Amino acid sequence: MTPLGNDNETASNLTPLPLIDICRDNRILSRVGDGNLPELLRLEPSPYCVSKIIEVYRHQPGEAKGEDKHYIKDGLKESDCLVETNKFKFSDTWIIFTNSDNTCDDVNKLIRKKIRQMCKSDGVCFLPKWKIIQIDYSDTPNITKPCWEGLVIPFNKNNESIIPASNLKFYRRSMVVNRTGFMKQLGSVKSYDQNPYTTNPIAVYHIPYGVRSDMVLLVNEYLAQTYDVDLPPTAKTPLNPVWISNRTIDVRYFWFNLPRVCKGECDSSQGRSRVSVALRNWRHNHQKYNIQISLAGEKNEAGRQYPSKDYMDEMLHSKIVVVAQRDSHEDMYRLMEAMASGALVFSDPMLFPPKWLVDGEHYIVYWSESDLTKKLDHYLRRCPAERLRIANNGWNLVMQRYRSFHMMEDVVFGDHDL
Repeated sequence: MTPLGNDNETASNLTPLPLIDICRDNRILSRVGDGNLPELLRLEPSPYCVSKIIEVYRHQPGEAKGEDKHYIKDGLKESDCLVETNKFKFSDTWIIFTNSDNTCDDVNKLIRKKIRQMCKSDGVCFLPKWKIIQIDYSDTPNITKPCWEGLVIPFNKNNESIIPASNLKFYRRSMVVNRTGFMKQLGSVKSYDQNPYTTNPIAVYHIPYGVRSDMVLLVNEYLAQTYDVDLPPTAKTPLNPVWISNRTIDVRYFWFNLPRVCKGECDSSQGRSRVSVALRNWRHNHQKYNIQISLAGEKNEAGRQYPSKDYMDEMLHSKIVVVAQRDSHEDMYRLMEAMASGALVFSDPMLFPPKWLVDGEHYIVYWSESDLTKKLDHYLRRCPAERLRIANNGWNLVMQRYRSFHMMEDVVFGDHDL
């Protein structure tokens, strides 16, 4: 379960790592531009693979959009173990997808109605194996704790709980509130949620953004066309882009080059704007590097719904992609998208990063503007082999742990942060 109770304990684990000085390995460097074709990664079947039938409740009926489409709908569709149904009496698990418009009153009414339907359908009111999972991907959700805290779970005539507390889980993306004061050893993060449960606790877990299948398809199409290889039949067989040779952009940062032109949008992204200024100043003194600072592709809802070829092309031509969180919350699509592109990813520190990502092994964490530029020079000039090694580790990790079907299987079968 996510350790939500101790600010100091969590923050103390976030300390900078020393630079690893494995600078030039010809065995690694020779893989770039030596004529090798992109490698095909065949994902292994899920270790779970116990058939489960899932019903999903969506507050907005109709076509699944955004996170619901990319992670829940696609995840259930691509899983070898999970099947989505709209017939509640056949389901093993009920997933409630909530957003910033929802409240706990909405969720509790749904659960009560669902329980009444299940009991009426079965003729009994004892559902010990049935699970209810609430997932909230909102940036700043109204719902910040499990809605079942105030829900009295009905008992049957034998005084047995209809649904044990252990079968109720809450996954949420946004664990941090107000990340103001960018890159100051996290001292100015105002708060993150405490765990208020002392009796019959309901599990609260972190769920980050994962790798979108439509972005994997874009990478596969690009590599198949560029290297004249067969296009894999599905996004479940990704081609490895790490070793492609035409990465002509040294550093790519997707934000406003001149933050003053972004008007109100930069009010909630002062940290991102500081990165723009730092990179622009560093570019002025290091003109040998090709450093690109600008937006690309569609913004906001359109960018979350549809893949952008121009945006992914930029990443596929970049050696390093720098990302930074917004001031109000953590996590973004771009972290996993950049890792899926085969670039080495630099990120500012997060209190709740994706669980399996390790600094210096799968990506690089920078702790200040000066730390950022120092590490950029290190991995571009002094250690290109180490840059490729870490990028390759990161790509393999996200392809084997953070695809949408991995995440849905972890949500249904697991009991841990993602």
